[in-house]
Amino acid sequence: MIEDIFDLTSVSDRSEQFVQQLKPTINIRKDSMNILNLFERKSVLSIDEILIGYARLYNVEKKRAWVTSNMYNLCKKKMIIKVEGTKDKYQRIS
Repeated sequence: MIEDIFDLTSVSDRSEQFVQQLKPTINIRKDSMNILNLFERKSVLSIDEILIGYARLYNVEKKRAWVTSNMYNLCKKKMIIKVEGTKDKYQRIS
């Protein structure tokens, strides 16, 4: 299989300084992929679990509004779903 050297969804192989030069949409994609990676560790996550997991795994503390916004966008893209009957729990779509 030939590696896609132009893939913008995964820039983890580049330095943070380099990634900062990319357009903001690239960073948004990176953040979304980081959140989706959290769902690989646990299938259902609350906003609080995402906040603490993100901080521990990526050593970056985000605000609750940032997570909520990302959850909305990921739901809109049908990458995750809100768990029915819960206030703030989400599940990744397989």
